[in-house]
Amino acid sequence: MPSSLVTSILWTDPDEPLLAKVIGAEPSATTYLLGCTPEPDGQECSMYHAAVTLGPWASETPPPGVARTGNFDFYISDSIDPWKFSMHCEMSGTVPQKCTTINIGGNDDGHPTATFGSEEKVEEEGLGGFGYATLTITGGVELLAATHSSSHETATASTEDSAQSTAESAASATLASSEITGTQSSSSTSTPEATSVASSCKARVISAMSVAGVAMAVVFS
Repeated sequence: MPSSLVTSILWTDPDEPLLAKVIGAEPSATTYLLGCTPEPDGQECSMYHAAVTLGPWASETPPPGVARTGNFDFYISDSIDPWKFSMHCEMSGTVPQKCTTINIGGNDDGHPTATFGSEEKVEEEGLGGFGYATLTITGGVELLAATHSSSHETATASTEDSAQSTAESAASATLASSEITGTQSSSSTSTPEATSVASSCKARVISAMSVAGVAMAVVFS
């Protein structure tokens, strides 16, 4: 079984390559601990304390019979400069139908929650233009293999509704003491590793881009 896997993932910035470790995998949802590819000039990783959960609907090539609708959930936090941001979007393919964001701390301005009802409004608020980004999975590949070999069932409506809380719980437990950044292994494959929390350009952008921001996990198969 390969130790890494290159695939695609539904993301708010299709041009941003990502690293990830699979921390939870079921037929209905997969949760990723996100990291970034090695950045030039010794720059720090632009993604930390972040998780996303996606279901089969979000696959670039979904299984036959799977509806292209579901929830996109992303969560990111900063323990040094305390704030939490999450975003929950009801999706139809790559088009957000409605997104609710929660931004606690940071620049919430006393109004931490906001809802945006169209793709245009989501983009106007700087929450991204959804598409498929390159994803390199460097850990937990065996979880995906076990899940896919044991069952080919698709997500149910009830599972979709509970995906956000499940993903955030898993992410919070894992992210409490670790984060992912890109480093080079002896085989020249980027791998995630735990490291101390540092300032992050991506995290600052996400924090600043939405006065009412929230994000959480994306369910991907």
